Amino acid sequence: NCKRGVQFHGEAKAVPVILGPVSFARFATIASTSSATKQSLVADLIPVYKDLLIKVKALGVKEIQIHEPALVFDDAELLPHFKSVYPEILPGDVSINMVSFMEDVGEDNYQWLQSENNGVD
Repeated sequence: NCKRGVQFHGEAKAVPVILGPVSFARFATIASTSSATKQSLVADLIPVYKDLLIKVKALGVKEIQIHEPALVFDDAELLPHFKSVYPEILPGDVSINMVSFMEDVGEDNYQWLQSENNGVD
């Protein structure tokens, strides 16, 4: 519950931490009886994350930390998801701190993170 953290720490200090949608889909287990795919899951998560981030921003926080551990995978199928998801879900006027794990995010993912049109600060 982000509200509780913001109330306790204050808007200037509270930094909500959210698992990113691409990693959520990458690590999800889809039942063999389901017609869902990783791609359809990512698409289904876009409006959910967009709404979540709008609500978190409305709490007055200055920064949102998004954890995307899937950035460490050198998987060509993931990069298009990062490129399509983040411009859709990120609210303006709040800093986004993208967090991954390990030291290397792969060259293609690094180039995307450094691009000006990724929506991430």
